[in-house]
Amino acid sequence: MRYEIGLHPNAVNFINKFSQKTKERLISKMRVLEDRPKLKRAGADIKKIRAVDPEAYRLRIGDYRVIYAVEEDTVWITEIMLRGKGAIEDVSFPTRNSVRAWRGGGFPK
Repeated sequence: MRYEIGLHPNAVNFINKFSQKTKERLISKMRVLEDRPKLKRAGADIKKIRAVDPEAYRLRIGDYRVIYAVEEDTVWITEIMLRGKGAIEDVSFPTRNSVRAWRGGGFPK
């Protein structure tokens, strides 16, 4: 099963701050979430974030952390941060209502 990926506008803004090379690296690594986004495997350092409803996950891409939730056939990327620049406890995790409110677009160009 293939999953669609939706990005919160804040995640798009974060990605757009980087050079084209870094942007392409982040996007290519986030594309692993299109297939089995809850499963840790080679090339996908994924961890489930505990005690969050709905379930949220973290994808590690070098020094970057991608926070996302999975709803039906869509992966909703809510936040991207630099390692050490924010504690998981400070992340605003998506609620089912907030995810529906911003049906985000795909990856930036």
